[in-house]
Amino acid sequence: MSLMNRLNPNHSIPRAVLPAAKATAKPAPAPADAARLLKPEDVAARLGVSERTLERWRREGTGPAFLSLTSKTVRYSDSAVDAFVAGAVRQNTAQA
Repeated sequence: MSLMNRLNPNHSIPRAVLPAAKATAKPAPAPADAARLLKPEDVAARLGVSERTLERWRREGTGPAFLSLTSKTVRYSDSAVDAFVAGAVRQNTAQA
């Protein structure tokens, strides 16, 4: 293709030269409990602790597993909170 043809606005551009349209990827399937993502305030109320305690547990890695959706958005899956509670069950104080 000559330079004149490239500069001529009336000249049709071959399809091969045009950028390909972005293919829209199908979103990944959501986990079974994705509709049941809980906010920290909901989890705190459910566990009977403060939101600050949940924040400390996230830092220490001792609380329920969580999802960090953005730098300021944290969510907990219902199943992760259930697993945390089940793992905290003790028969006596020697198990603590």
